[in-house]
Amino acid sequence: MPISINSPKTGFIFWTIILSCIVFTWSDVVFDSRVIPKWIAASIIAIIIIIFNATSILFLKRHRLKLFSDMTNMLTAISLVISVLSIYGIIQYHTYQIHAAVTGSYDNPAGFAATLSSGPPFIMLGMCIKDKILRNLHITAFALSSIAILISGSRAGMVCLALVFLLGGHKFTTKRPWLKWILVLIWLSVLTVELFVKADSAAGRILIWTCSLKMMEGHWLFGYGPGGFKSHYMDFQADYLASHPGSPYALLADTVQYPFNEYLNILTDYGLVGLAFVLLFIGYMVYRYFRNRTAERLAALLGIVSVAVFALFSYPLMYPFVWFILIYSSAVLLSDIRFHFRFSTAAKKLTACAALAGCMYFGYRLYVWTEAEIRWKQVADKMVFEDTVITEYERIYDTLSEDRYFLYNYSYVLYRSENYGKGYEVASECRKLWADYDLELLLGMLSEKLDRSTEALTHYTLASNMCPNRLRPLYLLMKLCDRSGAADKALCYAKKLCDKPVKIPSGETARMKREAEDYMKSRMNY
Repeated sequence: MPISINSPKTGFIFWTIILSCIVFTWSDVVFDSRVIPKWIAASIIAIIIIIFNATSILFLKRHRLKLFSDMTNMLTAISLVISVLSIYGIIQYHTYQIHAAVTGSYDNPAGFAATLSSGPPFIMLGMCIKDKILRNLHITAFALSSIAILISGSRAGMVCLALVFLLGGHKFTTKRPWLKWILVLIWLSVLTVELFVKADSAAGRILIWTCSLKMMEGHWLFGYGPGGFKSHYMDFQADYLASHPGSPYALLADTVQYPFNEYLNILTDYGLVGLAFVLLFIGYMVYRYFRNRTAERLAALLGIVSVAVFALFSYPLMYPFVWFILIYSSAVLLSDIRFHFRFSTAAKKLTACAALAGCMYFGYRLYVWTEAEIRWKQVADKMVFEDTVITEYERIYDTLSEDRYFLYNYSYVLYRSENYGKGYEVASECRKLWADYDLELLLGMLSEKLDRSTEALTHYTLASNMCPNRLRPLYLLMKLCDRSGAADKALCYAKKLCDKPVKIPSGETARMKREAEDYMKSRMNY
């Protein structure tokens, strides 16, 4: 059924501003300039909306906000923002060099594609609007987003787009039944591309998924807790590659922060219990749609399905726009539920007061955290390692003590300023939160400075096992054994270093290989 337009333009402006903030906000005043500012903007917007509604309940007799209920405004806002983001990416594609990634307003193609692929269900719904101008806007937005997903190279985005069009295209665009077979062929073609394009990337993900399932042994029910994947995964990758020295994955292995699968990430962090909640949520949303099938509810269901499918191959939940689509889609699917009880006026006002208090506390914590992030970026950009810099790190330590990147950066500053004892202490705190290749190298270098050769050997060996294709751990092991008087071991590491194939040639790798060759020659002559 075509959608009628009978709401004020204020709602369109309101939602366009909100969606623009959570899609386009970025700032160089923090380290993660493309993602963190979007979450800060989303948090501020959420606080403002809650405060506005809470004060309306407390001080206004009528507090129904039609501004938040009209779907046409939302569809138009989504299409407009997606169109602008798509044009941004297309301009990048034509401006950048041939090997540069298309990222739009994000830091990588995954965030760009995750945002674009979550919008088409609502854009397709907008293509049914009566108003010709708005209908053409939605058609243009769909075409632009399809082109942008294609040039981003995101296979997950292509799969989601094809699936959404397969499941809902015939409902929103045409009634011709033969179109379903064309959609099936498109879907099979995209799956074929998914299997055969970028084979190395697919093989790397198989390694990640294999090691992730291995680390679940003994933790199936509740997982490792929040951040469990980041704090344990690389240790299991190291064990796997150390026990499979001839594995074809050895040359592909890299430092991994995310399993490229949201369900696997939830499983490692929260176990089968957490995963069950997620699957039950998806299943319940499907159930709500079949209870009352309408075009609007189909678009909402496809919004959730698109994110759910994208989550099989990437990390869409890292981006606020995707969360917005999930929340809005859930609200649409749950909108037909009727409650048989009403809150009293006193209960409503008490809830509003609690919401205001919560917003004040969260707003203060957000301000403190944001200020610490900005100060950290400012002091890190100076690239100096003196007492004033360390003092600044100490001031913001309490606020950012759970941030693994801050702890790593802090420990490196302490290492460069020759404060090795404190540096090792901070790096050890970081190790509890993060199993990482670079962190192991830093711990090894700090151990060496503290005359703990055995610990340094352990850290360097673990780093080498985490990423067997890297040359630097073997180089540091060669130097450590040579200084420790273990010439035979040093010669063994030098030979491994010389025989190791280079994944990415550089001046640094050439220098390390040259030093290893010179060391082998000197020992043989000796």
